[in-house]
Amino acid sequence: MLSKCVSISHVTLYVSNARQTALNFCLQYGFSPFRYRGLESGDRLRSSHAVINNDVVFVFVSPLIHCEDNHNICTHITRHGDAVKDIAFNVNSMDDLVQHIKLNSGQEVKQWSESDPKGNVKFSRLSAFGDTTHTLIERNGYPKELFLPGWQSSTLESALKNSLWSKLEPTNIRFIDHLAINQPVGQIQPLIKW
Repeated sequence: MLSKCVSISHVTLYVSNARQTALNFCLQYGFSPFRYRGLESGDRLRSSHAVINNDVVFVFVSPLIHCEDNHNICTHITRHGDAVKDIAFNVNSMDDLVQHIKLNSGQEVKQWSESDPKGNVKFSRLSAFGDTTHTLIERNGYPKELFLPGWQSSTLESALKNSLWSKLEPTNIRFIDHLAINQPVGQIQPLIKW
């Protein structure tokens, strides 16, 4: 049986300042700091802050070094401003789904895995439209509260605990029910066929 996309794992946005954007989402939309990946966790190229509200996770990524050395993020920000780069889906059987995608679309699929002492997670990334990508994630029992391998506890909690954020009522956003995209004139038909 063909694997299904079980749910949206998270939405990744490339932004000019990941920390500031994450703080804004906490203060303005009722999200909570979730996980962090950056210099302290071994990533020397980018700073990533994840925020959460029930099952909704946004990941904000910004470059840590000069853009010539980190051109993918900078090119995306220059072209689109702060914008969505990737929509990640949880799947229950990666291999079957990737095989189906390759057979039916002929599309290149980048596959890799990441692990830590808590487990192993499989990833596959494919081009969706324009320079937006979709990442498929098979967690294999990896603890949801740890998000993904290589991430650590958020560093934003201490910045927010003595602020207005600690007094705000929860917004209780439960899940992402749909996503909308904009395409240039004449470009929607190829996307529909895909």
